[in-house]
Amino acid sequence: MRTFASILAISLWPLGAAAQDPVPVPDPEPLADPAAEGDEQAGQDLEGEADAPEGEFGPFYEGEPDSEVHWPTPKVRPGQPLLGVGGGAFCFGEDAGCKASLLADFDFGVGMNIVGSDRGIDVAYTQWRVRGGFTVRPFQLARERFHPWGVGLTVSYSQGSPQIATGRGSSSDPFADVEETGTLEGLRISMIHQIWLSQRRNALHVDLSVGGVQTTVFDAQGRFWGTHAEVAVGWGPWASFFGSADFLDRDLRAVFGFRTHAMVGAPVFGLLVLGLLAGGAL
Repeated sequence: MRTFASILAISLWPLGAAAQDPVPVPDPEPLADPAAEGDEQAGQDLEGEADAPEGEFGPFYEGEPDSEVHWPTPKVRPGQPLLGVGGGAFCFGEDAGCKASLLADFDFGVGMNIVGSDRGIDVAYTQWRVRGGFTVRPFQLARERFHPWGVGLTVSYSQGSPQIATGRGSSSDPFADVEETGTLEGLRISMIHQIWLSQRRNALHVDLSVGGVQTTVFDAQGRFWGTHAEVAVGWGPWASFFGSADFLDRDLRAVFGFRTHAMVGAPVFGLLVLGLLAGGAL
């Protein structure tokens, strides 16, 4: 009997041990949070943008460049304009960043002197001119930002080549006596309108001038007033190509020429005058 009890205890011992010492079961892994993954990816994108080379564009770098259909820099261009003071409050030469500019230039041109009188002959015409004045940018002064339009006033003095007159009533006779008039002098007062095509330094601009001219005419004594008109395309303050016309009583003078700033034109004009003096022309 004792032997049977011992055998039964030995048989049931593993079952008791299993009940006392259970086998540990690992906990299930937590499910991934999609929102957290999105935030982590956004942080990596921001780090990529911070480390992106300057000036490169792409989906994960900087924003798209400005469109070409509007001003890429709507504010006034930083920095001091060339020949300017007070941050562009006043300039001694035209510039896109100037609120007010001084005009001082020299030009020369060639064209035609067309005479309506029977005694006159249409001849080639040459002219030199000095000009001074000023321009202001009203909207740029008021808004403190770039505006392409400017307006101003100019005064100029010119000398042109003489006219040719015949001694008879008809200029069709090739053997008619001819005579040469004196140098044609002109005084012009004009209002100028400017349109700047960009904000860059030494930018292109279009100038339209309309005003009056006082000069002599072919078949009358004295000086008379007529109408002056001019269109010019300029490169900053340094150079301009222009076309102008003086409409007078039975006279028309059309000129196409080149204009430059006084800082450049004055030395050239001085050398020209010295050459004329040395040659005895003056």
